[in-house]
Amino acid sequence: MSDIDHDKIITGPLPRGGLVFEFKEMERAVAFATAVKSRFNLDCRVFDDAEAAAASHPFFPWVQSPPVVHVDRPFWSYDPGSPQSKWDEGWQLERQIAQLAEKEFDGKFVGT
Repeated sequence: MSDIDHDKIITGPLPRGGLVFEFKEMERAVAFATAVKSRFNLDCRVFDDAEAAAASHPFFPWVQSPPVVHVDRPFWSYDPGSPQSKWDEGWQLERQIAQLAEKEFDGKFVGT
């Protein structure tokens, strides 16, 4: 793997899965992960190796093309009895994160 400063963007254990984004350049992937952590306080993992990305997200059925970023889903921390409005808020955050990837970092949301 390359010299990625994971301390700035990773605080959770592996494997985690989550939202999967692909980028054309590692710099944009790292910048996106840093922005997600800063703006949404969600943990991210950045990969430059397809096997490592697959090991971290064993439920994603397709080959991931690095650079890849995995973003924790907002509702993972929700209580299952949370009101529907809380769950709707989580879905909205995911849409905002996907838009951020596409509009500001030339990334592509490829699944969960």
